[in-house]
Order: sequence, then structure tokens, then C-alpha cells
Amino acid sequence: MYYLPNFQQRNGYQSQVGYDYRQYKPVTAYTIDRPIYVNYQDINKLPYQALNYQPVGAEYPYVYVPIAQFSKVGAVVNWDDEKQTLTVTTDYYQLRNQLAACQQSLKECMMAVKTQMAEHPPSNPMNKLTQEQLTNLISPYIIRPEKGWGVWTETDETENKFGSIFIEHIQPGPITQPPGATLSFSQDLLDKLTNAFGYPVRVENATRHWTRLGVFKY
Repeated sequence: MYYLPNFQQRNGYQSQVGYDYRQYKPVTAYTIDRPIYVNYQDINKLPYQALNYQPVGAEYPYVYVPIAQFSKVGAVVNWDDEKQTLTVTTDYYQLRNQLAACQQSLKECMMAVKTQMAEHPPSNPMNKLTQEQLTNLISPYIIRPEKGWGVWTETDETENKFGSIFIEHIQPGPITQPPGATLSFSQDLLDKLTNAFGYPVRVENATRHWTRLGVFKY
């Protein structure tokens, strides 16, 4: 490890003109095994571990802590060139309190939703549309429908979902065969399905041959 010794008048350091002729000098440094706590968290961990060294002529040993370690715990190292002082500032407590408040609000919202659903369980909307209505709603988004495609619903209710919508569409196969039907997917289709079922409809999975949409409770 190398360090810059304190500047001296004859060492060529002139802050007024910005010249710095100081030379790095070798020094033996040792890793510090004891924890260094910032915001109650030990920052003396790999890959950047703190070092302990004592330059020649120094009255007390030096401790080197990589600045990168401070950022891991929400701290910022500031250097005041005029006062030649190093300070560490943090918004850790503010962010921690905000996070706790957000987590509490989320918990209360989830509890309210579960309570409301338990008291007034929503009716399953999977049978809300007839096969003809569902086909008419999706058919404008099918390219080459004459090549064959299909759509059906499946009620597989879970804690957060009512069921699924399956859209079968044969994507183009080998170049020796003519292209088949394909789905021209868009957010507009999801919006129309959401409006029709009365609950959010989102993509669950999709392949070259079929698309699976989920009808969710929230």
C-alpha cells in the first residue's frame, strides 16, 4: 500500500497554484478484523476491507476505510477542502422511517382488501362473457383468422386470481408451409378484456402457439 505523507514547505506542495510534487511512499498495512459500525451495520466486510497502518514518523496509526463501503449503508462521505476535514452524513433514519411507514400502509391495505373480500366475496366473472362475445372481442386482434384459431376460458380460482383465458394461434411454421394465424397483441386488448370482465386482465404466459391471460382479483 502507498500513502501521501503530510505536505511540508520543502516537499513542493503549493495549494495556491495547484502544484503537488509529493511522492507516494510505501507502507505496510494490515486488515482490520474488528467490525466498523455505520448506521448500526458493520461496513468492514469484503470485498473492500478496512486497513490499519502507521506511516513512518506518524504519532498514531491510520485507519483506511474505503468510501464504497459507506454507500452500502446509505452514508455519504464528504471532504471539506478548505477545512481539511472529512465528514459522514446519512439519510438512513429518514429512509428507514419512510420505509416502515410504507410497509405499514401496505399491510393495512392488504388486510382491508382481504377483510372486504371475506365479507363480500366477489362472484367469479369467468362466465360473464359467452363464447361468442369473447370470440368477437378478440377476433379483431387475430391476423389471418381464416387459418384457424381458438379461445376458451378456464376457472382455476386462487387467492388472487379468478381464472385464465387461453388464445390458441398457430404461428408461422417452416418456410415450406404458408403462415398460420397469429395474435397481434396490444395493451388495447387487455384494456377491453379488463372492462368486459370487470377485473384486471394481465398476461401470464405466451408461446408461438398460444397465449395465456389471467383474470385477477386485484
